[in-house]
Amino acid sequence: MSETNDVKETIEDKLKYIGLDLNNIPKFLYEFEPLNFRPLKGYDERKYKVYEYVPVRDIQILVAPSNRDEDLNEKYKLATPIFTYLESDNEEYIRNYSVFLNMLKNLNINKIKELEEFQDKAAKDIPYEVKYTDNYLWQVYYSDFADKYFMLVPEKEYENAALFYLIKKQIEAEKNNEDIKIYIPISHMEYSEELLTNTQITDLENYIWLFTRDWPSIYEVYNYNDELSIQILGNTKVYEKISSVYKIKLENKKQANEFYNLIKALFILETDLPHQYTFIPKIDKFGNFQFTLNNEVITYTDLAQFLKKEIMYKLDYINEQKNKIKKISKELNLLKQKSEKQNNLYMYRQKQIASFLECKKSFFGKVKFFFKRNKNSYIEPKVENKLDDKKEKVQENTEDVSDTSYTIENLIVLCHKVDDYEKKIKNIELDIKAIKNTIKLMEKKIENATKYIEEIEEHQKSFFEFMRYTSKDSEQVLTEAIFEEIEKKPIIKKSFDYEDDIEELGKMLDKLQREKFTKNECDAIFALQYVSKCVNYINNETDCNEEEAKKEFENLKNEFMERQEEYQYKAFDIFGAIVQDQTKIKRLNNVKHREIERDKFEILKIKKNTEFFEYIENIKKYMDILKKAYKKIESFLDISLYLSRNVALNKFNIEICSIDPYKEIEELLKSDDETIHLYRFHINKGMNIIFYTNIIYYDNKNNTLPIGMDVKQKGLIDFSKYSYIENFKTEFNINIPKNELYVNTKNIIVHDMAIKE
Repeated sequence: MSETNDVKETIEDKLKYIGLDLNNIPKFLYEFEPLNFRPLKGYDERKYKVYEYVPVRDIQILVAPSNRDEDLNEKYKLATPIFTYLESDNEEYIRNYSVFLNMLKNLNINKIKELEEFQDKAAKDIPYEVKYTDNYLWQVYYSDFADKYFMLVPEKEYENAALFYLIKKQIEAEKNNEDIKIYIPISHMEYSEELLTNTQITDLENYIWLFTRDWPSIYEVYNYNDELSIQILGNTKVYEKISSVYKIKLENKKQANEFYNLIKALFILETDLPHQYTFIPKIDKFGNFQFTLNNEVITYTDLAQFLKKEIMYKLDYINEQKNKIKKISKELNLLKQKSEKQNNLYMYRQKQIASFLECKKSFFGKVKFFFKRNKNSYIEPKVENKLDDKKEKVQENTEDVSDTSYTIENLIVLCHKVDDYEKKIKNIELDIKAIKNTIKLMEKKIENATKYIEEIEEHQKSFFEFMRYTSKDSEQVLTEAIFEEIEKKPIIKKSFDYEDDIEELGKMLDKLQREKFTKNECDAIFALQYVSKCVNYINNETDCNEEEAKKEFENLKNEFMERQEEYQYKAFDIFGAIVQDQTKIKRLNNVKHREIERDKFEILKIKKNTEFFEYIENIKKYMDILKKAYKKIESFLDISLYLSRNVALNKFNIEICSIDPYKEIEELLKSDDETIHLYRFHINKGMNIIFYTNIIYYDNKNNTLPIGMDVKQKGLIDFSKYSYIENFKTEFNINIPKNELYVNTKNIIVHDMAIKE
């Protein structure tokens, strides 16, 4: 009986909070107009395309004896107005009334407060991402027949805070005669096509995907004043694996058409001419989405000038190509003439040699050859100086710039002409290369044949000497020309790709470090990642003083004190570093193991009464251990490591860097710093570096530890052993959600660093 009274009091408290008196139901809740709503076939109910600020008094409430996942047609057929769930005296509705009380019983008032808090914020501005947390709770539809909104509530749904929030706001609006609006998605509603047609919006999705490789979400949004805009949300890569959210807002038909035409033009150019045009999406300093080509921003207003500039450049380039074709065609023709002359000379030498070899077969042949030698002088035949008829003649410059329209079509035509001319140039250059090789080969053949003839002629000075020379048993062999062109081929190195290679790399490194490192070395590597200030202070680095080292020590000590209750029952003197039994089952990358995690406080010997000098001495001991361990591991391949700071650095010490650039800047992105400096270090194969693989974090006494780099993907490198120089500097912007309504735009300056031993 007491429990029943408690439930009754709870329901009464909730009704009071909502402002609903079941003994005096507001008249407006009885008002209901037929909706004649017809659900669209094949519509995805989980996808919302339209968001609006809807007056709460314009929303009728229907409740259906169903759950959320049931077919919309069935839910709508079974639904009845909310007043059928509020009357306790009507026997027809007694079942519904019981359901309503049960819904009240399960209601969490804090959920209503959360909705109210968000709607108060949304009344000032539309959420940055348009959608928001728990917006699926609003099951509000629109009937174009009745020009009415209605909420369709499934009574079997456990979470009904949106229903009671709406009732609360409707009562407040009616009582105070106030126009209260709420920002909600409209279920089952298609685009209005006022700004862009459905086809154009579908095209936009495809176009944007090409540039960002991420499908955008496109919404029609009506603001508080019922003004329509199209808002496009998505993610785009801004630097290597780092992505940023973006938002494109099109507030009128002119803006929408201009953006559509711009991205369509860029899409056509990049898909038709991918080797000539690659448009890169970027985030500007205000957080806006933009397209760039060679770091130049391209907007719709610049498009005509861009096309003109590109067309003029292509025309000039085509003229240069034509001139080059004339030049290299002439060179090819001269080489062909030279080759033809060589071939004639070589054929003549071959006849001489063949005649000599034939004469050796008989005495009279030798005599005849000896007395004919003066009649065999070579006369070079005349070779006509003309182009090869098989080659297409190069036309004169017939393009008239004044007649060229600055359109995408003409630019594409010119680009294809550029391709054709470049192919011609490439083919001619290959022909030149081939004929040069032939000439070199023929030169060697002629040289050998000439030497052979010269040797014969040397013995023709005397008849008896010639007869003796031709009567030798061993015949002279004509040396064949051998020519081989050795081309220098670039050495292809394996490049590291984080997504594809990190798992394999982690396993290889973890296996190696388990073999190479002792327990003390693993302890040292593990602990020193938490005491970078003290490490560099001990190394007498000027940018880290004693005060900063002490501050780091005090922070560690304070952290230990906060966890003192956890540590006070651990009998360290008895068990040493074994602070828990090894029957505990843990998971690492979804793989079970029974290993104990290393404890930084134990390794660093930090306790309540630890003094700073004791702490420093302990770190020195581990630094000596680290120096020996550091020489044991070399990088398997060329790899990039990243280090981030909120200020620019001129000097680097013993640093722990990330393999993933986003994880390196992730913490700084949460700070108030507007600018972040990201250093990219090119680590060469064979350089000493220690990686934070699984063995660095667990002792593996039971041999159950998974192999890999699953805790962190970081590397420790001692920059004091190397010289380094900045190759170049670039920057990008990234949008970071501040809350549901706003984002912060951060500027990331990337310093590309080369390291030399």
